[in-house]
Amino acid sequence: MATFRPIASALRTLNQYHTKQLFYQPSRKNLFIFKLFQNSKLVPSFMTKRSFSSTPTLMSVKDADENDVDNVDDVEEDTEINSEEDFIQKYLDPKDRSREIHHEISIKYMESVAFKAAYGDQPVWWKYRRNFAGNRLPFETRETCIRSGKIDTGSPCPICRDEYLVIDYRNKALLKQFMDPYTGQVLHPNKTHICQKQWRKMQVHMEKAKDHGFLDIDAPQVEYDYNEYVEKKN
Repeated sequence: MATFRPIASALRTLNQYHTKQLFYQPSRKNLFIFKLFQNSKLVPSFMTKRSFSSTPTLMSVKDADENDVDNVDDVEEDTEINSEEDFIQKYLDPKDRSREIHHEISIKYMESVAFKAAYGDQPVWWKYRRNFAGNRLPFETRETCIRSGKIDTGSPCPICRDEYLVIDYRNKALLKQFMDPYTGQVLHPNKTHICQKQWRKMQVHMEKAKDHGFLDIDAPQVEYDYNEYVEKKN
């Protein structure tokens, strides 16, 4: 069979050449040779399939399928174990913020004994002190405390340091701690020390909570002089 290998290689090269010519400038010769190679009766047997194998047959098709199924099951078990280990590792990592906490969990957390023990009756930002370089306070807080799902600073802001504090328009207890009781506006971040990203998110959810009726709005009383709207007759 080794003597037929150069012939088979030359025939394959010829077939590829005339097949490519059909896409550029086809001729009758190219079409004839292409159809000739498509006819399995005219093509030599050593062109269509290999008559021998240099490696011994190790298993049947049925055994190969069973092994594939077993391999898939093993891979699934390994991924489940790895996913559980990753979850536990992320859960125990105090700087990991890749887990998404639902707003209902945050609401229940703010009503729990753990929240009262950590913050007492004061707002969450009351006892916060930011570390910064130099002797002068920066003009504004940092842009964000979380990058790539992890805290990348030594003193994260009051919202980013506690993963169970979720800013949401339905979390009224948290929003009221960042709202001025006199004006109803969001407190400036230089006072609450939250990062710029959380401050922008706080502004959006504060307005959304007012639109949905979760927060009260003090509308100013306006008195009109209806005589100004009465048409005067000459």
